Amino acid sequence: MDTLAQVVDGMTQPVYERLKKALELRRWPDGRELSERQLADTMQLVLAWEVRNLPVEERSGYMPDACRSKQAESPAASLIASTGAGNRDS
Repeated sequence: MDTLAQVVDGMTQPVYERLKKALELRRWPDGRELSERQLADTMQLVLAWEVRNLPVEERSGYMPDACRSKQAESPAASLIASTGAGNRDS
């Protein structure tokens, strides 16, 4: 079974865009609803792809200087770091 990092490495931008659209609509392109598991897995893939491929200002959920704790590591960054998805060498 592929790791999250391997799946993200193999994702193209069109695949990322389709997954992101599915998250927004909570439906696959054919109209079927995403299950809770599919929703969670798809969200993890989208966020991991963004960490590897987009500048921070273009990532989902980016809020410029929204809070004073911006110095602290975000929960998403911690999750991605723990799975190795944020490391291009894995």
